[in-house]
Amino acid sequence: RPIDSNNKNAIVAKSRVLKRISKNDSALQKHMQWLKQLQEDRRKVDEKREIEEQQRLKRRNEFMEREAKKRLLKKASKEEIQETFCEVDDNEEISLSSAQPH
Repeated sequence: RPIDSNNKNAIVAKSRVLKRISKNDSALQKHMQWLKQLQEDRRKVDEKREIEEQQRLKRRNEFMEREAKKRLLKKASKEEIQETFCEVDDNEEISLSSAQPH
């Protein structure tokens, strides 16, 4: 009877469709996993870049502070030296030739 053959054909067609759908799902699933992994990798790279940028700015700020302190100390020592020379000049006359060793 044709009913049995139609039934077998329907089962075969159904199995073909299910295979095709499962293959598409498989490809779609792989693509979705790939996209998810790509987004995760991108997020990690962005976080790493942000951390490196923060570290670079921190090192730069520390360097700027350190150099500013050095400049202040140098300026203060120059002012002290000038004040000392001014006091020496006011109190007594010292010639450079007597200060140099013979």
